[in-house]
Parts: sequence; C-alpha cells; structure tokens
Amino acid sequence: LGKYYFIFANDVKNNYKLTSSQWAWLEKELKKAKALGKRPIIVMHAPPIDPRPEGDHAMNPTDAKELLDLMKEYNAFGVFGHIHIYWFRCVNTSVIAPS
Repeated sequence: LGKYYFIFANDVKNNYKLTSSQWAWLEKELKKAKALGKRPIIVMHAPPIDPRPEGDHAMNPTDAKELLDLMKEYNAFGVFGHIHIYWFRCVNTSVIAPS
C-alpha cells in the first residue's frame, strides 16, 4: 500500500511466540520490503512488551527482543492488538510505550 509493506504474522497459535519457520519468513519479508524501498508494517496480535505495570500479556522476552531487533534493523513499525485498553489510552493520552 503506497510506501508501506504490510506483514501479518500469527503469534497466537504458538503461545505468543513465532516458530523458527515464521522467523525465517518474517526476515525474508522484511528484506523484500527494503528491496522495494517500502517501510515495513508488522501486524501481530500480542505485542513484544506489555507496558502496563506488572503486565504479562506479551511475547516471551527472547522472542520480543528478536522482534524489536528486527524492527530496528529494518525501520519497521508494529501494530499489535492484544492489550486493547493500553492502545485506547495511548491514542487518547499520548502515552508512549517504553523502548
């Protein structure tokens, strides 16, 4: 879509983590976006981190770090939906998740 390249991945089916084949596919898609000169947008259900105090509804820490590292390397933007109230507050009060 325009200057963006959307990548949808299912991180629910495997207990909020990606399989090794999903990781390989994701990196392949990120490389494809880069080659096309488009900014990748990764869409998944569970976020890499849960920004709420004592929140635990996110990817496991190892997968989260790998995802965030890939996002940084490819200048990817993420859209996650698991923590609905957080995103509502984020949009309405300009709260930004920790990096």
